[in-house]
Amino acid sequence: MTVESPLAPDLADLVEAEATVLARDGRFLLLLPHRTAGCATCGIASSCGTATLSRLVSSAPATLRVATDRDFPVGTRVVLGIRESSIVAGAAIAYLIPAAAMVVMAAIAAGLGTAEVGVGLAAVAGLCGGYLVVRSSGLARGLAPVLIGPAPASGCDVE
Repeated sequence: MTVESPLAPDLADLVEAEATVLARDGRFLLLLPHRTAGCATCGIASSCGTATLSRLVSSAPATLRVATDRDFPVGTRVVLGIRESSIVAGAAIAYLIPAAAMVVMAAIAAGLGTAEVGVGLAAVAGLCGGYLVVRSSGLARGLAPVLIGPAPASGCDVE
């Protein structure tokens, strides 16, 4: 997944996370965010259905493309920030649009008198279509993280 970020960050009300610089492409840095929460640190991830599904669906690590005029060499650890409101908005966009499309398609199919199998297929088609709309429409562009600066030195390099 590639997300572009604005050049000039307003640092008020940001949630911070670290990432590693993978490459530079013009005015953009390609970053690999460090996983510090969720399935990566959960004590029961080995027996969790969500963690298993996550490993099956997303084999490649997610990368971010962040615009900056600052130059960081490959391998540098940097700090990213994202607004708390952007996290909520991003979750709403990512989950509600596909779910709403699924319900609408199922309702249309049921209203047309389609058999249960057809309603189920329409629901799946709506879910997939909603996902494609979110992914290709650029609705999440305004929710991108901003580059704050280099990460502070630490004695621990756990990712």
